Amino acid sequence: MRMVLIMIAGIIIFGFNFHTNDTQITTTNQKIEKTATPKEALKKNKTITKKKEKFIKVFKMKATAYDLSVQSCGKKKNHPQYGITNSRIRAKVGRTIAVDPKVIKLGTKVYVEFKSKSYQYLNGYYIAEDTGRLIKGKRIDIFMGELCIKKCFKFGIRDCIVKVMR
Repeated sequence: MRMVLIMIAGIIIFGFNFHTNDTQITTTNQKIEKTATPKEALKKNKTITKKKEKFIKVFKMKATAYDLSVQSCGKKKNHPQYGITNSRIRAKVGRTIAVDPKVIKLGTKVYVEFKSKSYQYLNGYYIAEDTGRLIKGKRIDIFMGELCIKKCFKFGIRDCIVKVMR
């Protein structure tokens, strides 16, 4: 009990940081704050540095875009497999890409990076969840949404860098 009181006095008077096994006690404007997990810290907009991501392969690839229209997937809305990827997961914008499983295994997390400024908003982490009849070799197909064929045609074919994670 004395040690706890000494620690609290040290925090209030001197502004020291004390670290225990599972908590960190810090001071902010004479207020004692306890953060138990990184998740809670993120909720409070605290910065937590993560380990650098390690990539095992880096490819220069061609990227296209697809949606759930009949033109892209060949399935109508009433088809039982409508929106379901080759991994048996529902396709999701910002997560799903189609790949050639001979190049990138299904279920692999990748980082896709576009050099073109107009498409840098698509830079980010994706999961190889789908395949496509025209996706062969060093090509990826980014899922854009349910019915946005015009957006997919406008996207066209873009150069990108795909970094395969462990």
